[in-house]
Amino acid sequence: MKWSSFRLLLVCTLVTAAVGCTESTADKVSPISDAGADAATDVQDEPDVASDAGDTDVDADVETDIDEGDVEQDTDADIAPNCVEDQCGVCDDDPTNDCVQDCNQEWGGSAVEDECGSCNADPADNCVQDCAGTWGGAALPDNCGVCDEDPGNDCVEDCAGTWGGSAVEDACGTCDADPSNDCDCAGTPGGSAAVDNCGTCDADASNDCVQDCAGDWGGSATLDGCGTCDANPLNDCIFDCNGVPAGAATLDNCGTCDSDPSNDCAQDCAGDWGGPAAVDQCGTCDTDPSNDCAQDCAGTWGGAAVVDQCGTCDADASNDCTQDCNGDWGGSAEMDLCGRCVDGNTGAQACPTLELTPVADASVRKSDATSNYGTSQDLSVHAQSRASEARTYLRFDLSGLPASAVVQGVRLEATAYKGYAHGGDGNVYTHFVGDDAWGETTVTWDNAPTAEPTRLGHWWLWYNATPATRLGVNNSAALAAVVQREHDGDKMVSLRLHSPGYDTTYRSREYSNTAERPKLRIGYLNASTTTLEPSADAWTEAGSTLNNGGDTSLEVMPSNRGERNVYVRFDLNSLPAGAKVVEATFSMTAYKGHAYGGNGNVYTHLVSDDSWTEGAINAMNAPPAASDSLGFWWLWYNYEIENKVGRFSTEALRDAVQGEFDDDGTISFRLHSSGYKTSYRSREYSVSGERPQLTVKYVIP
Repeated sequence: MKWSSFRLLLVCTLVTAAVGCTESTADKVSPISDAGADAATDVQDEPDVASDAGDTDVDADVETDIDEGDVEQDTDADIAPNCVEDQCGVCDDDPTNDCVQDCNQEWGGSAVEDECGSCNADPADNCVQDCAGTWGGAALPDNCGVCDEDPGNDCVEDCAGTWGGSAVEDACGTCDADPSNDCDCAGTPGGSAAVDNCGTCDADASNDCVQDCAGDWGGSATLDGCGTCDANPLNDCIFDCNGVPAGAATLDNCGTCDSDPSNDCAQDCAGDWGGPAAVDQCGTCDTDPSNDCAQDCAGTWGGAAVVDQCGTCDADASNDCTQDCNGDWGGSAEMDLCGRCVDGNTGAQACPTLELTPVADASVRKSDATSNYGTSQDLSVHAQSRASEARTYLRFDLSGLPASAVVQGVRLEATAYKGYAHGGDGNVYTHFVGDDAWGETTVTWDNAPTAEPTRLGHWWLWYNATPATRLGVNNSAALAAVVQREHDGDKMVSLRLHSPGYDTTYRSREYSNTAERPKLRIGYLNASTTTLEPSADAWTEAGSTLNNGGDTSLEVMPSNRGERNVYVRFDLNSLPAGAKVVEATFSMTAYKGHAYGGNGNVYTHLVSDDSWTEGAINAMNAPPAASDSLGFWWLWYNYEIENKVGRFSTEALRDAVQGEFDDDGTISFRLHSSGYKTSYRSREYSVSGERPQLTVKYVIP
């Protein structure tokens, strides 16, 4: 109640006994709250005020009291001693009726979120279910009762007026759904007769008339060899031996047909008309020009000397120069352990290498299953097919590789000095052993660790009981990958050697000649890492032309709740020219979301069109993305506000980054989820560490 109204009521109450209030005055103050009325009654009932009823100067006294603020102070205390103003400006002492925010974050607003996730204050704008029961869907039933979103497959009326019917009208004007009773040109229902171009109606297509060369259907005119079209064969021209009408060509002794007698064939040195035999510089007559004698590089007819690619002329092919890996004849370039062509004229140097000898090696024998051979100078690999089967275990310490090393190639070497080929598969296969805890002086057949079944390459050496020093070499890419993995792990790699069919004995790490001990040679490049922030990012909302490129957040929303997709672009041109990407990691920082259910993975897809702009992209002009995912992450939210990082690193992402770097130096992604809503920080967010990041690990080959 306004103070002026309350004040008037108070005055009237205090002076009622003495002078009373007029009816018009009472009317002016009647619309008061119950609380105001109670307050007025309380004031009216005060004894000290009532005692002044006989005072003829009441108006002045009351007015004086009011001016002094006595009545105003008492009234404020009685009406709202704990008054608190809520967000909508209402002041009372009842917190239960305080106003709240609606879905648009407006205090006291009336907007609510409908089934499609839209927030508005007009119920008429709420989405509805289509005939398929989809909220906000576009499906409509056609005249056949089929409910879908494709008007192109709506049923139509047939000739009988039936929606979706199959009846058609035949040549006799009959409308039905039975094609077997359609009439033909002879009026026969279901008949096969047809009218040809000469007007004949029958069911025999073989006698249909055709046009002659004069264009007459059923005519008898034909073209002769000279191009004359008539029905008289007596005046047709004749052909010469070349098939030319009235031509002058004739056949010579070699059967050649032409009109030039100067090129008629002659006899060769062997007496054959038109024969190819000829006498070479050495007096030989034959038809094989490939054996004609010629002068060699030394000037001798029929000589064998030749000039090799390096310009040397002699008759000894064993000393001819060869091409090196750079394509230079007689060059000295060679392939290094990293698979690169170096030295010679390449201008490139070999990659860094590390040569390791085992920190432990031992053989185990099936026939002596509890014995240890860890201190022996021999390592045995005996055929799996025999009772004397033996296997060899090797362990190498990889800690000598730099932390940034990216393994490009490996070469496992073992020097054999005797063996026997029993038959069958004689390859010596390398397998990875995941357990590095075996002891060189304690490992036996019975307690040897299990090797993985995947073969990591092999070598083949043949022996027939005659001793000879031979080198077994395995440079498999699969072995290099395992060495990289173990370097990134516990810095130890254990390997097992075995053969299905051959026996071979090798020198161990205990052998006196260090050059013949087992070795693991590793070629590597030192990797560099760079972390990129987007050059552009934005999110789009299905069906909307609104651009959200300047937002500090990026929104992912499932398609059944008003699909929102995120687009991110990175500039890769800061990578050095020729960089080889060995690993790529994509990450984004989320801060809120909700798990609606279903598949909550957030998938990243490659967008090949990088021409979209942050300030213009929307759902209607956004470029398409590849169907295959590069990777995904999963973050769970239930409306709470909390930073969580989504991150993945896959070979598909690595290959995509390499491909786009080699192409135009720019890569674009699209993010979407079919089940969860998530909000992420964009590149415009103030905290740089929470912006999207693409971390690229690379080497320079």
